[in-house]
Amino acid sequence: MYEVYAYWNVAELEAMFNAVASLMGSGDYLGLLRTMAIVGIVVVVIATLTGRERLDGMWKWLFFLAIFQALLLVPKVTVLIVDRTGNEAPRAVANVPIGLGAFAHAMSKVGDWLTGAFETVFALPDDVRFRRNGTLFGHRVLAERLAVKSGSPVLTSNLLEFYRECVAPDLATGYIRVKEDLLEVNDIWAQLDGRTNPARLVTLRDPADPSQLDTLGCQAAYQRLSRQIAAEAGRQVTLMGSRLYPRMTQADAGIAIAGALATSTNYLLGVSAAAQDAVKQAIVANFMIDAQYLLPAQLGDAASAQTNLGMAQSLRSTSDSYKLMARIAESTMPKVRNAIEMVQYAIFPVFLLFVVISGHQAGAVIRAYAASLFWIQLWAPLYAVMNFIITMVSRSQYTSGSAGNGLSIEQMGVLQSAIVSDQAIAGMLVISIPAIAAAIVRGGEVGLQAVAGLVAPPRDPERIASGLAQGNLHMGNASLNNASHDTLKGLAVDLNPTLRQGMTNHQARGGFDYSHFSGGGFVVRQASSALRANLALNDSLGAAAKAHYERSEQATRQRSAEYAESALATLRQEAGFERSHSQGSSDSTGYRHGMGSSRSHEASDALRQVDQWAKRIGVSEKVAMELMIGASMGMSTPKLLELAGLRGGVEMSAKLRNSADAARSVEEMAQAASESGFGRKVGTGIDNGWERGLRSSDEARTAGSEGTRAPVDR
Repeated sequence: MYEVYAYWNVAELEAMFNAVASLMGSGDYLGLLRTMAIVGIVVVVIATLTGRERLDGMWKWLFFLAIFQALLLVPKVTVLIVDRTGNEAPRAVANVPIGLGAFAHAMSKVGDWLTGAFETVFALPDDVRFRRNGTLFGHRVLAERLAVKSGSPVLTSNLLEFYRECVAPDLATGYIRVKEDLLEVNDIWAQLDGRTNPARLVTLRDPADPSQLDTLGCQAAYQRLSRQIAAEAGRQVTLMGSRLYPRMTQADAGIAIAGALATSTNYLLGVSAAAQDAVKQAIVANFMIDAQYLLPAQLGDAASAQTNLGMAQSLRSTSDSYKLMARIAESTMPKVRNAIEMVQYAIFPVFLLFVVISGHQAGAVIRAYAASLFWIQLWAPLYAVMNFIITMVSRSQYTSGSAGNGLSIEQMGVLQSAIVSDQAIAGMLVISIPAIAAAIVRGGEVGLQAVAGLVAPPRDPERIASGLAQGNLHMGNASLNNASHDTLKGLAVDLNPTLRQGMTNHQARGGFDYSHFSGGGFVVRQASSALRANLALNDSLGAAAKAHYERSEQATRQRSAEYAESALATLRQEAGFERSHSQGSSDSTGYRHGMGSSRSHEASDALRQVDQWAKRIGVSEKVAMELMIGASMGMSTPKLLELAGLRGGVEMSAKLRNSADAARSVEEMAQAASESGFGRKVGTGIDNGWERGLRSSDEARTAGSEGTRAPVDR
């Protein structure tokens, strides 16, 4: 019988050995093995006949084929799987090929002996040894104890009533001292015995029937609550045992955790306390922390409740990065290591096929498989060394730092942070253990360099620290169903101070906003709708829209030029028409003659300005006309320069763009057109010509009016 030593994976190894035994004992596997042997024989014979292999090499291959099959496959043995943690009974698996049984037994024996030898000389208590309970089990027990709270709503309600009626008044008077009686003691509940006012009354509920209420004196209530707390502490010890010893029965787990909790508390904290007393202290301590915000919330003091809740959370908060590394330290050995070990045993049938094919050269294959088994078995002793180092360092820090008060409220926050920090460091070392084992098995600088890279600290804490150095860090915030009533804000001053006083704003349902001032006045504003439309175009629609825009822009420029040309022609005809009319109507009334002279004067003045600025800027009269009309309409100087460049060609565009005098002339022209009413003069000439055409019955004047309007109407 061959013994194989397991760590928290007895059932898994039993199933794996049974599966391998069934597979290798089946006819299909034996047929595959024979096929591989025949193929190997054919290959060796061909190699010998062609001179690639010597004749003695062929005989060696055939000899080792028979030897390996006879030694590794044919004999069957029974494998006994022994759990070194002591949580499960040994289990036997029959009909396992001797090759697998011998390899597994030899390598696990080496790893088990190294682990046991190290832990024997380390002289740690049994409950905190690696081979008994895993990596940093004492730290896990202390962390679980710190998190224990009352799981009974009735007990929590009774404790809150007792705190409000019996403890809080004496805290206010100073009869119960906060520091000496609550924060620095290892047994808060025992410290309160006999220190409450017997004249005060409190109402408690019956845990069996919460509808039953009893009003008792504070000392009598203390005695009743002592029994309830003791019962809850016993229940929490059993639950903790089920969490930490999941492979045991509930009764056995309760017994095991009682010893482990007492050992961890005594060895790591230097405090001698029974498991139930340590859990009772955790229940009362966590309640005292929660009572600081539960009581104000019950009394309606939201501000105090919120402040005290933040303080309670700060006592229990730890870095998520540290928690992640702590989980790696807890789960790597029982999960990752055991999974790799099972895979190595599972590939033994494939390994045997390679051995058969290799023949007398199978030594390298066997050596590689044995090295992989030895590599995984080295994890356990390396874990034991790491567990011893961190446990000893933690013990010195915890005992000296707590000064004998390791179970007190004062030490809860410090102890929790220290535990998680140590577990995080263990997590980083755990990641490096596979590389260390590989470096031992294979040697070389590559393995050692891998170790150096794996023990580097994680990047997340560095990133978080950098963020804290730059500013505030907000993570996981949620705000739901908040209400703010009767809130007073005043004298809010910033770099641009704003002070508001004495004005009330009211918004009615009909969409009216009322602002009432301190002097009695008010302002009413009504809401209005403002709708906007957003248009998203694809490639084809966008191209079509762009083409349409370019055509519209070109048409607009053409219309502008045509309008300037028409207006210029109109002014010329108007001036000429008025001169001929004045001569032909010498007998007309003075009224008509005066109007004609005025229109003739305005048209002549407009033409004179166009001619003057055309010569000064260096453009044609048509372009000058268009520029002056644009200036009279409020067009900016850059737009006028752009328009002149478009109308005057490339040379004119370059001249206007590069000449400061030309730009200044255009700017002066725009100012003169605006001040002289150039647009009004052009409009008067056009509109008056149309009006005279409608009102005159004289043929000469009618023809003149039609000639004046015709260029514009086109």
